[in-house]
Amino acid sequence: MLPTFVWSGEDIDRLESWWSNRIEQLIAMKQPLAASALFDEFQLEQRSNFTHPD
Repeated sequence: MLPTFVWSGEDIDRLESWWSNRIEQLIAMKQPLAASALFDEFQLEQRSNFTHPD
């Protein structure tokens, strides 16, 4: 069984900020496909860290 990671609000904010900056850099470098892939990965990561009520 894989361990469950608990993210603090500060960790999530910092990660979201890093992803946003990286996506903007890729767009500025004219690499929209890489930016799109990174955004998709971020969305998946965000969903996996969201706790669903039972």
